[in-house]
Amino acid sequence: MNRRPPPAAEAPLGSSEVLAEYASSLQRLAQNEAAAANPSTSAAAAAVSSEFCSWLAARSLARRITLQTCTPEDVAVFFESHWLPKHGSSLLEDGAVHAAPSYLASTVSHLRGFFKRLGRDGQFSHATQTGNPCCDDLITKLTSTYHQQCWQQGYAEKSAKSLTFEQYDELTAGLHREVSSLLTRLAAARHTPTGQRFKAAQPLLLLLRDAVAITAAWESAVRGHNACILQGEDLQDRRGSSLLTQLLQHAEFPYAAGFRWQLAPNGTKARQARRAGSLPLEVLPADAEHRDMLRLVHMLLQVHQWVGLPTNSYLVRPLADDHLSFKAGPLSTSAFNKQLQHHLRRLGLFQGESTHGLRRGTVIHDHQQLGRTPAEAGLRLQHANPGGPQTLQYLDTSRESGGPPKQRRRLS
Repeated sequence: MNRRPPPAAEAPLGSSEVLAEYASSLQRLAQNEAAAANPSTSAAAAAVSSEFCSWLAARSLARRITLQTCTPEDVAVFFESHWLPKHGSSLLEDGAVHAAPSYLASTVSHLRGFFKRLGRDGQFSHATQTGNPCCDDLITKLTSTYHQQCWQQGYAEKSAKSLTFEQYDELTAGLHREVSSLLTRLAAARHTPTGQRFKAAQPLLLLLRDAVAITAAWESAVRGHNACILQGEDLQDRRGSSLLTQLLQHAEFPYAAGFRWQLAPNGTKARQARRAGSLPLEVLPADAEHRDMLRLVHMLLQVHQWVGLPTNSYLVRPLADDHLSFKAGPLSTSAFNKQLQHHLRRLGLFQGESTHGLRRGTVIHDHQQLGRTPAEAGLRLQHANPGGPQTLQYLDTSRESGGPPKQRRRLS
């Protein structure tokens, strides 16, 4: 058996070289960590960390506490006496403005991460006064009790603002007009050298990507996450065979009007749909070209082939950092939401809708305008209990938010 020769011994490094190596490596690690975090998450974490440090500094002389010695009691007092009174946005029955329970929970999580980075990790020990002061039963009870109190006083989350069919129709029609214009422009540049094709096709690729995600979310009523992890193999004929080969091999759209096809389940929130035996969803033929999801996917794949991009991966992907290609992973739900709202705004259609509003909008449209029962409308949700409480909740438009700033309401 062949064995690899032992690695050659490295020459000893000087102290300056070792310090430089460690400094550069740690800096790259810090940069990678910062790049992986959502900017808004990083900003929220920095804000609560700074706020806690200022609060603690004002009490350090009287209490003789520091970041390394503060306890869960200190953290609890910070939230109860300082943070909660200053960070409310939800009007409750007592007439006061309170912070949402989810806001408190996420802020505690940010502060927990801050102490972990300081080296205070693990469950807090009252015997040794070590560990993370946010990892303690006192803090757990603080968040759970606050959540119960808010609900008792009239707090309830508001439903997403649903997109109407009229908005959806105008949105997809506007995107289709722009796609047609960019396709004409790209046809004139068909002799572009291979290395320059992505740059030439980038506006069209991004527009088609967003149009595919939007129509996928409407047609299947999946969550934004599921629309973003859509792959070519998820598009099937009614026998369960993939449509990907046909879509790639034909420059012209290969299917006649009225063609019926289906979307394979690509996961629930827990990404268990395939293993759980969920059934595929039949997609009805679109009665207008600009709302034809399959036709949009065909155009996207054809441009992918022309540019030289992989066609067996996610259809909805974010730009790489250099803007010269796409990243390997799917577009995030927050990025998809931002793109949806961007297109609605620039087309003069935005009234506070989000990607979840697509999901609500298509179920409401099925029920109110197509006359389907809650059970029939609920089939689009791919839930185990169509027509059950969740479907009825989606159909209750009285719970919707009135616009983009507000996300919570008083219970009536």
